[in-house]
Amino acid sequence: MTTTTSRRRTAGTTTRGAGQRAFGLLVRLTGLGVLLQAVWAGLFLRGDTRDKHWVAVHGTGADVTTVLAGLTALLAVAVLRHRRAVVVGSVLLAVATFTEAFLGGRITEQGQDGLTAVHVPLGMLVMGLAVWLSVQAAQLRRNT
Repeated sequence: MTTTTSRRRTAGTTTRGAGQRAFGLLVRLTGLGVLLQAVWAGLFLRGDTRDKHWVAVHGTGADVTTVLAGLTALLAVAVLRHRRAVVVGSVLLAVATFTEAFLGGRITEQGQDGLTAVHVPLGMLVMGLAVWLSVQAAQLRRNT
């Protein structure tokens, strides 16, 4: 009976460890997407005219980053329920990233340039959440 209990704990720990590693990978990929979004925005916000190529790259990057943030949140809810702050931070990152992409679409497709005053600071919040979650993922990895 002790052997069975020991195996179950090991299997549960292994599953949790794999989930934590997957979470860490998704957080890093999402953070990379957020960083690239900032770089691409800088490439088309230099001056009075927008470079349409970099605007398109920024839009595609927003789509990919939003999907990654959503997957990160889903995995956090499924695997890291015991880490409430990480789950809440992951969900906030997904919501903020979705909102950021929505605002960016309004700016690009409908010419609502006034939304840039919200879009850019929200991008800074998204960046901060991505960095914070990366630190949390690293701590989870060290504790496993």
